[in-house]
Amino acid sequence: MTQAKTGDTVEVHFVGKLDDGSIFDSSMEPIKFKIGKKTMLPLFENSLVGMQKNESKTITIAPQDAYGEYNDQLLFIINRSDFPPDFVPKKGKLMQGRSDQGNVVDAYIKDINEDKITMDANHLLAGQTLTFEITLMDILPDDGKD
Repeated sequence: MTQAKTGDTVEVHFVGKLDDGSIFDSSMEPIKFKIGKKTMLPLFENSLVGMQKNESKTITIAPQDAYGEYNDQLLFIINRSDFPPDFVPKKGKLMQGRSDQGNVVDAYIKDINEDKITMDANHLLAGQTLTFEITLMDILPDDGKD
């Protein structure tokens, strides 16, 4: 039987869980991507190498190999007065702004109080160990596209 290898286009179904068993992501329909193109986390893609059609496995990815360790230095506080007067902050809202150096920064609202809003530029899954239940649904023929 054919085994998946780097460069193959595959269809995969997966369920991603955190240590507490909660599901953080799941493919409703199989997702299609080329192994090695870094569409998914590298260890997720590499785990498919050697698998056969309809084979399943469970893998665990440590924070440093997923979205990194949680970094308290990526927390910052903004005065509410720096936002437009009609702005209604909502905890968990993803926003985009600029750093002091002018770089675009994505951050979500972590905490809100009367005078200040705490923003967090860590990925929502930073510091988390991720477990994926993966099923290789199909290895597709090479279509010549890259």
